[in-house]
Amino acid sequence: MFTATTNHPIVSDIACLNSPILCLAGYNRHSLGSTRYLHQNPTKSKLTRPQSRTTEGVTVNDTVQMLKVVPIFNELSDEALQELADKCRRLIFKRNTVMMPQGEPGECLYIIESGSAKVFVGDSNGRELVLYEEGPGSYIGDISLLDDEPRSASVVTLEKTQVLSVSKEDFLACLASNPSISLSIIRTLTRRLRDATEGIRSLALDNVYRRLADKLMEISVTDENGKISLPKRYSHQDLGNMIGASREMVGKVMAELLKGEYIEMRDKRLYILKSLPRNW
Repeated sequence: MFTATTNHPIVSDIACLNSPILCLAGYNRHSLGSTRYLHQNPTKSKLTRPQSRTTEGVTVNDTVQMLKVVPIFNELSDEALQELADKCRRLIFKRNTVMMPQGEPGECLYIIESGSAKVFVGDSNGRELVLYEEGPGSYIGDISLLDDEPRSASVVTLEKTQVLSVSKEDFLACLASNPSISLSIIRTLTRRLRDATEGIRSLALDNVYRRLADKLMEISVTDENGKISLPKRYSHQDLGNMIGASREMVGKVMAELLKGEYIEMRDKRLYILKSLPRNW
């Protein structure tokens, strides 16, 4: 059984070319964009130190199948996938575990098999700014493996999370042996830059209502009956952290949307009943 220790160098970056502006305004995947509204960093209170273990009864073929769904690895040959799978470690982290602390060297890449995690930056006062959330099939911690810079953000699990760990040495060896991966990485970086540009535009030009309305539509899902809802329960603070707004301001906008019958709360989930107006 493997137990991660406090010196286990598994930390995350936000993959935005180390630009403070891009980091704060960045991603269109459950991202945030302002330093004005920060909340207490849970790593100062209830979060545990990283604890993980290997899983039993999992074959190398399971690992190969998982690697195939990861964008940067899905074009590798079966032989290359097998070789990489042999070197992966499978770990399980409990809910609210810090997987990757900000500021430490990047020594591995994580591929999320199940569960979810949030990526955030913090300051010396224990405040944090959540950047985005990642789920199954996502990978985190890649950029610092390429530029040898410390991780620029932390990652904490939102629920019990199972991951594949690929060491820096094995990742770079795979990249050297399979140059086609480089193009996939470039495409990923390009998409992230586009998302960062949109985040900056929204912060500069859109009001809180517009940012919230866009975020609600971005993170919503549609079921087989055509009903639109958020995939899980989000507090006003959670939503505020995604758009760079205060909890109070989000509450005011949500109250108006409820009053106008654009949204409703049912079974602890938010449902979007009709198209949200462009402006309010």
